[in-house]
Amino acid sequence: MTGRYLFAKYTKGVWTHNLHILPYNDEFYMRNEFLLRDYLREHPELVAEYGGVKKRAVIKNGNTMEEYTRSKTEFIQKVIDGARKEKGLPLQSVWEN
Repeated sequence: MTGRYLFAKYTKGVWTHNLHILPYNDEFYMRNEFLLRDYLREHPELVAEYGGVKKRAVIKNGNTMEEYTRSKTEFIQKVIDGARKEKGLPLQSVWEN
């Protein structure tokens, strides 16, 4: 994802934490990260589904952050598309800013 800094912490070779730092500007809250968060808050039925997606992703692709993140793309794209449509925003790939 462009336009942000990502810091990851590994403890004894195991990925344990990540921290995203984003620049603040006029479009800050229209970033896909916030659209995802807010849409999930408004659609609790998707939260359980996302939990399952994340659990499967870490089991199958938990070796690296890149593999883990990419394995969630299909679900995240579906949610972002719904959020962007709801707000009248143009659709956008989750891998673009």
